[in-house]
Amino acid sequence: ISLCNRHKITLVLFNSPEYINYLNSQTNKTELDNIYSEIAKNSNSIYISNLNFNSINNQQNYFQDKTHLNKNGANAFSIQLAKHILN
Repeated sequence: ISLCNRHKITLVLFNSPEYINYLNSQTNKTELDNIYSEIAKNSNSIYISNLNFNSINNQQNYFQDKTHLNKNGANAFSIQLAKHILN
C-alpha cells in the first residue's frame, strides 16, 4: 500500500468470485468486506467485493470448483473487473 501511495498509484483490492453456495456459507463475509473496505478507505485504495459479481458467482459452469474459476469464468471476471475499475 505504501509503495503504491508513494508512486501515486491507485491500489485495487478485490475478492475473486466464489460459487454462490460457498459464498453463502461464509458466516463472516460481511465482517471481512467491512475490514477490506476500511483498509481501502484509509489507504486511498479501491475495494471491490466479490458480491459485485453475482452474474459470475451464480454460474456453476464458470467454476473449476467452488473457489476457482475455469477459463470461461476467468475471462468473464476479467471483463467485469475491468469495467468496475474503469467506472
